[in-house]
Amino acid sequence: MCLYVGVLEEDGPGSLREGCRKKEPLWIVFDVSGTICLSSYLNVSSYKTVDGRGQRIKLTGKGLRLKECEHVIICNLEFEGGRGPDVDGIQIKPKSQHIWIDRCSLRDYDDGLIDITRESTDITISRCHFAKHDKTMLIGADPSHVGDR
Repeated sequence: MCLYVGVLEEDGPGSLREGCRKKEPLWIVFDVSGTICLSSYLNVSSYKTVDGRGQRIKLTGKGLRLKECEHVIICNLEFEGGRGPDVDGIQIKPKSQHIWIDRCSLRDYDDGLIDITRESTDITISRCHFAKHDKTMLIGADPSHVGDR
C-alpha cells in the first residue's frame, strides 16, 4: 500500500507522522517538496519505506526514532538542525532489525547524526552524506550492554 504525503505539516491527516505510526506496511512518498519541523521525535513503525525521491524533503528540529521495529527503509531525505540534549538525526534502538538508510544527508545535530544501539542488528547505512558534525555515528552505546558487543 502506498501513502502520498501531500501536506508538510508535522501531524494530522496526510502527514508523514500519520503514515509512520500506522501498523500496516506502507511505502510513503511525497507529493510536494519542503521542510517538516518536528517538535518531537517521529516514531517509525515496522514495514515502512519513507521515500523522498522526486522531492526535496528536509526534516529539522528532532529526528526519526526506529524503536523495536523491523524492515524499514529511509531514503533520499535531508536531516538538519536538530536541537536539544540527546537529539539525533536518526535513532535506531532497542532490538530493531533489517533497517536500510540510503542516500540521506545529515548535518548539524546537537548530539549524533545516527545512533545504532541496544541490540539492533542488520543495519545498512549506504551512500549517505554527513556534514557539519563531530559525532557522526554511534554503534553500541556502553560496554555494559553485552548485546551490542
